[in-house]
Amino acid sequence: MAVPLVCTLKNCPIEWGYVHYQPSIGGNAFMAAAFGLLAAPAIYLGIRHKVKLFTFCFVTGLVGEVVGYVGRIMLHNNPFSKNAFLMYLICATIAPCFTAAAIYLTLSRIVVVYGEVISRIRPRTYTLLFSGFDLVALVVIAVGGGMAAIAVKQWKIDQGTHIMVAGLVVQVISLVVFISLCFEYFLRVRKNQNRLNPNYATLRHSSRFKLFLYALAAATILLFIRAVYRVAELSGGFRGRLAQDEVLFMVLDGAMVLLACIILTVFHPGLAFDGVWKEASFRWGKKNESNESMMQDITTHSVPYNGKR
Repeated sequence: MAVPLVCTLKNCPIEWGYVHYQPSIGGNAFMAAAFGLLAAPAIYLGIRHKVKLFTFCFVTGLVGEVVGYVGRIMLHNNPFSKNAFLMYLICATIAPCFTAAAIYLTLSRIVVVYGEVISRIRPRTYTLLFSGFDLVALVVIAVGGGMAAIAVKQWKIDQGTHIMVAGLVVQVISLVVFISLCFEYFLRVRKNQNRLNPNYATLRHSSRFKLFLYALAAATILLFIRAVYRVAELSGGFRGRLAQDEVLFMVLDGAMVLLACIILTVFHPGLAFDGVWKEASFRWGKKNESNESMMQDITTHSVPYNGKR
């Protein structure tokens, strides 16, 4: 059989395509619409509560998801389209990196709210550490995805795939380290109740802030499940069984990320921090030792934060 200059579903078997199935228009359109709709409240809450960098990362992740699912919709009628495959592969793979970055930004402020002196690591170090992890993962995934998608020879495709897997492994490691450090700080907080930052006692005891912490944990676990799945999926290559299973992709990638984004919207940090997001930002200098001396004098009561800004 002669190979056509331009493949279509009429003159080429679907096994020659980038995906060996026609992605569901309904399912992928739903995902694209859902992520797109979340962008509006995310932008509104970000502007209203002045949560600038979180909003930038979160909305960038949402937009990336929309573009990725539009690429999958385009693959329905033309699974041989390199541009559509690139849209799907790169955007849907790197978009959660931005969502994870938004989550990482909250940890330094949570540490300030509970007490910098309790933390083994400075708040700024948390931000720099996970920003570095995320940047490396994003660049490696993008480079690997681009190489694999434009390659013609199989060994180059495999090389690009392996690079993508390496980037996803970096993301998994980043999330594991993040979860571990959060848990370690949680234990230190429980053991050092007398050293908590008195300036934010009222905020810490608010139901909204407590729910936000649970929501943050849930969103992080969802992104972790998704990252582990993508590592397993791409480890078998683009033509592997996992990579060609749309149902698994929609559940373990799409649904996991969508649920995480819904959680971050409903339990938005701008609402949870009740107007003190900027105030709770870390300082670039040494730990704030004034709070330590202030806490030593406070044993039976706490000084509430100054209320809404």
